Amino acid sequence: MSHLQALVLAACVFLGSTFVPQTLHAQTAKVVEISTGDGYPPYVDWRVPTGGIATEVVRNVVLRMGYEPKFATLPWARGYRLTLKGDFIATFPYIRTSGRETEVAFSEPLFGIASHIFVRNNSLLKFEGLGDLAGYSTCNYVGSALPSSVQTLISDGLVKVNEVSSLSTCFKLLELGRVDFVTVNSLAGSSIACEHITGSHQFLISEKPAEVLGLHLVVGLTNAEAKGFLDSFNSELLKFKATKDYQALKTKVSLSMGTDKPVSGFKKIQCSRVVQSQ
Repeated sequence: MSHLQALVLAACVFLGSTFVPQTLHAQTAKVVEISTGDGYPPYVDWRVPTGGIATEVVRNVVLRMGYEPKFATLPWARGYRLTLKGDFIATFPYIRTSGRETEVAFSEPLFGIASHIFVRNNSLLKFEGLGDLAGYSTCNYVGSALPSSVQTLISDGLVKVNEVSSLSTCFKLLELGRVDFVTVNSLAGSSIACEHITGSHQFLISEKPAEVLGLHLVVGLTNAEAKGFLDSFNSELLKFKATKDYQALKTKVSLSMGTDKPVSGFKKIQCSRVVQSQ
């Protein structure tokens, strides 16, 4: 072998060594299993290919961490319980509550949300402050948590709550007059309310939020792998939130309550403006 041939062979070996590991890494990236639910548009909604904008955020962040995310869609309560057991590395999206803080650790917020009060268009309920909800009934779905301000009213016996299987069912009960109001973030509530509007039925949304919260990914406190995963997730999430891709996800959804003057603290939902582009 000539000196030139030896140099060419060495160059080929070197180039091969720089590309092969990347190929192997793409083929052998560790799969992490993450649970979530469904029926919480636009954040988690498996009717669209991406699974909703919260799913997109989690997918992007986990890929940036060097993992391959595998999502399992389960009933909310079951997915949360299995995450506590360690069957899943994480689950999402959840609001922070004092009860959950004893069981899980929370990521940095995936999104900030404003929780609003939804009523029927013929409701007698007036909403200027949380005290106005006393004496009325509401709805919550299994695996979800109400904002602490509303939960306090329930704990004090001032508001009655019906437990059902899904957020969509809550709005069905509201439409039928079996509950007086539903509390949920403005985008999820408006999306589902607009799906339920039939005939003369029209839902209203409170002009003022009941509470401003964050949506988080959570990991079980007893899962040995969880802390390292969450630390890395938070680091990459903060970087991702500074990108144009994250801003594009936030602008996928818009909501307009119109310019009409609020009546008793409520305004009409402009369903034509509840938009999610996929």
